[in-house]
Amino acid sequence: MYHALDHMSGGGLTPSTHVFDESNFVDFDQNIYYAIDGGDAYSAAMGDVGYIFIPPRCQDSTVACKLHVYFHGCGMNVPIWGYDTWLRMVSGFFDVGTTNDVVMLFPQVSKKWHE
Repeated sequence: MYHALDHMSGGGLTPSTHVFDESNFVDFDQNIYYAIDGGDAYSAAMGDVGYIFIPPRCQDSTVACKLHVYFHGCGMNVPIWGYDTWLRMVSGFFDVGTTNDVVMLFPQVSKKWHE
């Protein structure tokens, strides 16, 4: 994961030296972003729940952090794989995010996207 993120960010990231702390990984309601138009996440082929990883230093509002949006519509999501399997597949991002102060956002598409 380090090499992919380093390439996408233009280089300069530091290889990870941290261990993933799941307490910094939380879910959020994606529906609130669609309610403005009277819709919901499902009508936009999005799942009800998305996930975000916020490294400990990034929880301090005085620290400037980067953001990586992992929007993967080809099946790399919880509704397709299940939470535990999906988490194992993407967990390499969290260590790199912690080392380099990068918040990781994982919006989730719905199964509707694959029907």
